[in-house]
Amino acid sequence: MSASGQISSTLPLLRRRAEPGDPPSCSCASQGSGEDEEEEEEEECEAPLSAAAMLNIFRSIPTQMDYKGQKLAEQIFQGIILVSAIIGFIYGYITEQFGWTVYIVMAGFALSCLLTLPPWPMYRRNPLKWLPVQESGTEEKKPADRKPKRHAKS
Repeated sequence: MSASGQISSTLPLLRRRAEPGDPPSCSCASQGSGEDEEEEEEEECEAPLSAAAMLNIFRSIPTQMDYKGQKLAEQIFQGIILVSAIIGFIYGYITEQFGWTVYIVMAGFALSCLLTLPPWPMYRRNPLKWLPVQESGTEEKKPADRKPKRHAKS
């Protein structure tokens, strides 16, 4: 079995609608009861996506945050942890159950991870503006242009 066969057999099949030019690869196009053929054409056949198409879908998901987004995510993370720790301590103190304190802090941690770890669009509002590529950037300076290094006298 090839590598692409292993990938396609282990990943769940994503479905897409069959296009008019696609060969009839699904069972609904090959089965027919001899009744109205127009109804068969209107049925939606679905064909599995290839492994390359699935990888392209995963590669299209953004994975970066800008610097301001990182700062915002850190502030949100710390704020949720702090609030959940205070609420957990107060509730645990009132009920005299330390376990509730731990549960509330863990719930705050899970919530903060859900809100701050994925690169949500609110963390990508200020993208970096990169300099354009310079074509002559690989040239080195001539030896005459370099200044000799002076070492400090000891």
